[in-house]
Amino acid sequence: MSSPARPDAYLGAGHVNNTAPSIGVVGPPVSGSPAPGSLADTSPITGNNGIDLTTVEGLNKLEGLMESIADYVGPGPPTTSVSNPTGYGTAALPTVAVIKNSGGTLTVPNGYGVLVVQGTLNFDGGNAWNGLMLVIGDGKVTKQGGGGGTTNGALLIGNTNTPTAGGTVRAGSSPVVHDPNPPSGDWNGGGNATVQFDSCALNNALSTSYYHVISFRELTY
Repeated sequence: MSSPARPDAYLGAGHVNNTAPSIGVVGPPVSGSPAPGSLADTSPITGNNGIDLTTVEGLNKLEGLMESIADYVGPGPPTTSVSNPTGYGTAALPTVAVIKNSGGTLTVPNGYGVLVVQGTLNFDGGNAWNGLMLVIGDGKVTKQGGGGGTTNGALLIGNTNTPTAGGTVRAGSSPVVHDPNPPSGDWNGGGNATVQFDSCALNNALSTSYYHVISFRELTY
């Protein structure tokens, strides 16, 4: 592993050079300090640049950042266009879509980019997402029917709503932070739907940044 074919691929928190990847090791913090690359690592170099994704505060901040740059924010489906026929992006033009459907369910669409779902994300059918999926809010994923869609990228699930809204206070934390509720998953039915880590799909999803006009001022001289 000294010269991996994909050097930007995630190798697991606390990975030791020249050993096999261990992508299942993503936290909690090791020996009282967040392991490099873990969900709790707030380093701008090895981690999440100031965001602790093991806390409700960190998860909400990440969701808010995505919402601030999103191409679409609402209950869904996103607005379509000639360059974005499904509303969920293309390989050449990935999108950022925030689906505000707390208490509801969204079936994984065919799309590219960053998909934020505040309700339940359902993997029935043959659709596939290519990029990053953030299920933050109700924190629930399901698959109860058939289908064989392969989702490429990464999936993060954070339950900040149920049963305790806002999570529970982390013992001994100062300043006070809150632990999320356990995420929920219900994976039944036929088919072979797959969610697999893909650094290339993630790179493509995060490679396009959009500027949005939030205000303007006309000067006369």
